[in-house]
Amino acid sequence: MHASATDGIQSRQKVRNDINGTAFEWPESKIRHPGCAEAVGTTLIPYCLKSASHAPTAALIGDSHANSIFDYFDGYFSRQGRGIIMLGKAGCPPFLMVERGQSACPEVMSEIVRYLAQNPDIRDVYITGRFAAAQSGRDFGEATKDDFYPMKLLSKPLEQGRDEIFRTGFSLMLDALEKSGKRITIVFDVPELDFEPKSCIRNRNNGQCFIERDKVLARQAAYREIVASLREKHAFGVADLMEPFCDKDKCIAQHEGRILYRDKHH
Repeated sequence: MHASATDGIQSRQKVRNDINGTAFEWPESKIRHPGCAEAVGTTLIPYCLKSASHAPTAALIGDSHANSIFDYFDGYFSRQGRGIIMLGKAGCPPFLMVERGQSACPEVMSEIVRYLAQNPDIRDVYITGRFAAAQSGRDFGEATKDDFYPMKLLSKPLEQGRDEIFRTGFSLMLDALEKSGKRITIVFDVPELDFEPKSCIRNRNNGQCFIERDKVLARQAAYREIVASLREKHAFGVADLMEPFCDKDKCIAQHEGRILYRDKHH
């Protein structure tokens, strides 16, 4: 039997495709669980996921970045004999009184706060989102449209400073959660990529499926500073999702042949 170099490449390609068969899909079952909206008491919150085997004693709130890590949090709390609920909406930063375009973000986030306040059994709240985009108004790794991430502070509609909108909206959310007695953890976002993760299946750069850590830190530096400034008024913990992905030099998008992302920032 004759085996060429091309045969070997095609064989490795098939293995990578098999491992990552559904890596780039995001079905309805990852967005809303049956019965979740009924449990929450509203259909206004598009993302609604909850643990199957335990009642929630923790909540994960935010945008699609929060939604994409629900399975990890669910597994973590399940091992402790606890449940978690994920609530949010795509494209909506986890702030209060901050609108993004015409997305009804303030209404969604207010509904989330209402539900959490009415459920004292939910003691821990984890907040995450695409914070770098919210703070900067810019996409990562490509040219940004002028209207990529428009934000408006409803109490100061003429405010143009994105840092001020970010800080104020986040502070209002923390105020509301603190008033209902929640223990809060802010979760710093996963590293965004400046390339499409699908390119890793095609043996991107001879297997170098990563982004330099310095690029990620530069992207996230400004919002991390704002979060640090919020400690002057609020008490919260911090969890950093850079750590599972990054060593001192680089942040990986693939591990043992398995793609870790479904697109450049989820």
